[in-house]
Formats: sequence, structure tokens, C-alpha cells
Amino acid sequence: MITNLSHSATVNRDGRFGDRFWYWNGASGRAYIHSVYRLGECPPLPGAIYIAVRRDASGRRTVCAISRFSSAFDGLASLLPSGLARRFGVNEVHVHLLAETEAEIDEVIADLSAALLPRSSRRAPAKRSPLGLLTALMACPDEPAYLRRSL
Repeated sequence: MITNLSHSATVNRDGRFGDRFWYWNGASGRAYIHSVYRLGECPPLPGAIYIAVRRDASGRRTVCAISRFSSAFDGLASLLPSGLARRFGVNEVHVHLLAETEAEIDEVIADLSAALLPRSSRRAPAKRSPLGLLTALMACPDEPAYLRRSL
């Protein structure tokens, strides 16, 4: 099991924020802070980077996809690709908001993908779908070999 790829932020841990922030580490070793939302509770965040996460009853988090929301503020900016939640059991959306330029966004997605997704699941983001969503980088198969990516 890989144990050094993520850790909870200690921002006001005992206060009202609790487990609302999470750090994911990229292959470079850089830590990226993310806001944590339950599925369906993420506000519209056009262009933001997201990690779709399956969190089990014990609190273990498994990365299922890394991508970004549509950059258009069209009411769909916080939607995950169709079927992602149903197919992989995604129940959390971790959102990184600090990348500002297209180059920074691409760099963060590549860094996180290299650390958190199996090599066979990594691919360049596809063209935008008719809804303006980027195709997610999927990595949440039911095969036990991928459980080592769970944290």
C-alpha cells in the first residue's frame, strides 16, 4: 500500500472544518490542497481540477478519476462525467482551486495522475464532450491489484 501520497490537512482539525481539506501528493512530491465535497454537494467551480474519490466505511480513499470541470459557467460546472459515481462508487469530490493558467492546470493534473493513477489508466484528457466536460482519467476498477492505490 502506498502511504505517502495523501494526508489530511490539519487546518482547524478540531473546529467546524473537520475533514473538509485533503492533501494529495503528486509524483514530484508537491502537496496539493483540495476542498472535499460529498457527491452532489460540490458547488459550480468552472475550470477547477477535481479528483473523484471512493471513500469506504473505514475512511480509506481510492482515487477513481482526475480531470477538470467545464470552464463554462453553465450549471454543469460541478458535474462529474456520466456514470462515474455509479460505475466506481465515487462519493467524494476533491477540488483543487489554486492552479490559475492552462499550463499550471495541465501540470497539476499530470503530476497527480502520475502519482495516483495506474500507468494503464493514464491518458491525455480527451476533447470536451457536448456538455463541455473533459473525459475523466479513470482508475477505479474492481481488480484487487489497484487497491494499493487506496489511501
